[in-house]
Amino acid sequence: MRTPLRCLSCFVVLAAASLPAQELRRQSYGHLAGLRGVYDPVRERVVVPDSGGYSLEWDGNVWSRLPDLGSVAGFPYIESGSGRLVVVREWSGSPLRFNTRTGHEWQTATVPGGPVGSSEVTHAYDSFRGELLWFGQPPGLGTSAETWTFDGVSWQLHAVTGPSERHGAVACFDSVRQRVVLFGGANLGVHMGDTWEWDGANWTQVTTAVSPPARWNASMAFDSARGVVVMGGGVGAANASLADLWEFDGTSWLQRQSLTVPSAGRLGSFVYDEARAETLVLGLSGSAGSSGAVHAWDGSQWHVRSGLGQFQWSNHSMISPDHTGSYVLQLFEEATSPSTWSQQLFGWDGSDWQALSTGGIPARSRAAMWPMTNGTFVFGGQDRSGVDLGDTWRWDGFAWGQVASAVSPAPRQGTAAVFHASQGHALLFGGYASGSLAADTWRFDGTNWQQLVSGPQPGARVGHVMAYDPVRDRVVLYGGLRMGNFGVWYPWGDTWEHDGTGWTLVMQNSGLPFSSTGSHASIAYDSGRQAIVAVTVDVGGPQLFEYTGSAWLPLPVVGGVGSAHILHGVQGLACTGNDGRLVVVASGYVSEMLSDPSGAESYGQTCTALAPSLLASELPDIGRANFALHVTSAPSNGLVAIAGADQPANLPVAGCTMLVQPGVASALLVANANGFAQLPMPLPANQALLGADFYFQAGALDSTAPAGITMSRGLRITLGE
Repeated sequence: MRTPLRCLSCFVVLAAASLPAQELRRQSYGHLAGLRGVYDPVRERVVVPDSGGYSLEWDGNVWSRLPDLGSVAGFPYIESGSGRLVVVREWSGSPLRFNTRTGHEWQTATVPGGPVGSSEVTHAYDSFRGELLWFGQPPGLGTSAETWTFDGVSWQLHAVTGPSERHGAVACFDSVRQRVVLFGGANLGVHMGDTWEWDGANWTQVTTAVSPPARWNASMAFDSARGVVVMGGGVGAANASLADLWEFDGTSWLQRQSLTVPSAGRLGSFVYDEARAETLVLGLSGSAGSSGAVHAWDGSQWHVRSGLGQFQWSNHSMISPDHTGSYVLQLFEEATSPSTWSQQLFGWDGSDWQALSTGGIPARSRAAMWPMTNGTFVFGGQDRSGVDLGDTWRWDGFAWGQVASAVSPAPRQGTAAVFHASQGHALLFGGYASGSLAADTWRFDGTNWQQLVSGPQPGARVGHVMAYDPVRDRVVLYGGLRMGNFGVWYPWGDTWEHDGTGWTLVMQNSGLPFSSTGSHASIAYDSGRQAIVAVTVDVGGPQLFEYTGSAWLPLPVVGGVGSAHILHGVQGLACTGNDGRLVVVASGYVSEMLSDPSGAESYGQTCTALAPSLLASELPDIGRANFALHVTSAPSNGLVAIAGADQPANLPVAGCTMLVQPGVASALLVANANGFAQLPMPLPANQALLGADFYFQAGALDSTAPAGITMSRGLRITLGE
């Protein structure tokens, strides 16, 4: 008797092999305010392609990440006929790139003969005609009023009269009237408020009795249930951010209920969720960062749906674990007025940022921050007038208080400090003090500072990084910059250790790469590897190195240098997170190092052109209760079979190829009218499954196949974190 596939425990192996690479996986998604989404009518989900490596999906209840490594942000649409997800990505002055997802795999192509890529052009996908509409161009490339369409094969430039030259207009496809509706834009500082329609061949201006105020960079989506275009936000007169909401029924505009946004903020992008009849607003941005909260407009009122947290700006920020182990703290400046700055403290709890304090400590940049048993401390930095600071402050979890010490390091910026836990004190070294580089070492016991002067000292430097290794009981210092002749800065490449008594030079040249911008690696202790790990990121992707006490050894990393799909958005400051893992706080993102990352990939070939596709509903993390296998492109309302095993195969069967070991487990499903079927498969929270691989294949009836049966490609899922 075959085992039902609903219980993955039938595949449990005694020992799960470790995956060959670490991964810096993005954990915060407050940047939704800068991304666009599209509705997938087959799987009834809103898909948001993300340049962090994976697409995000909204099923009406929760957000999940698809295992489609290589996803990029851009203008997304679902291609008519094939149902494939396509993302148009533009590089200024270069041909447009089409990123197409088939299953979980992405491929990139450019099509010659089309417009030149640029920002603030206007896109809309005409699903009735199967064409992408491209209009306008920003002033940097010569503002134009060109109208182009792309049918999936070639570009066509239309010699028609339509909207005047502009950039930043907004458009969407009205599927009821089969028209693209365009509104607004700007040209040479003049904001526009006109409405146009494109019927596939010509533009027609629509004159209405009432019209929204002129604007550019607004957001727009079509509500197919009510037959209206929904538009809001953008930048209006005097460059003021707008938060009003309007609807257009093809004849007239009607103003609706506005959405409150943060001070000086603006609305995110719009996407219509057809299954739930709501227009989603993907994020709100304000002066203090972007909210990942998703707001939904149902035609009469606003609702707040499950979001993805919020991010905080990381300009001039300092990060550190807090002394309680509950948060990763980020201290950054916020402009409360054009000339006034305040210091903001936020804590990352592993899933979201929490506002902990506003003010209480003078605003500063390039300070040092570190945790101790009695609080989290900040020293030095530079204020907004350019004056170096030498004050010490303590955060006790509730409020800031200044620490008075009889002696103290000279005021400085760009220094580094770390808590030497076994010694019970913090260690601080170097920095840029009063116009010159420092090479002094200081000890801080939570109340008083003491300078350490015995033994050799590392050379004077600024911008270096330090971390504590509890296994080896050493403080490790790496890198920084030194001043050369004629005011030229040069990088240090050395590594030093401090044992609580004195410094020891370990390596003069550590061999860690510098990025093309000259930035150094950031280092932190990772409990999973029980070692200090260095993170360095360049255009070629992230690189990881593990410190052994005598050398920095490279670690394989998903999406790193040489990978087919490069991970981006992980360059920032590293520290040890509240679960002991290394985290990297970048500009708007938090990435966590996973030693056992989950994943899914297709393998083998389909049997016929009418074969179904087999997908994982999300990344197969252990303990993921909502995990499922998805079948698409199956016969409408037809039977679908799924076979699974813990071993792949390559066996000829009925004119097709069986890609999984037969006879282990199987399930029989019925596809809906759209050819979609779903097999729920809750993943057990079993650490023994980390790194385990399982293999699946779907089959369906196909009258064109030799034996009347066709099979999908195989799907391998790797269980991980």
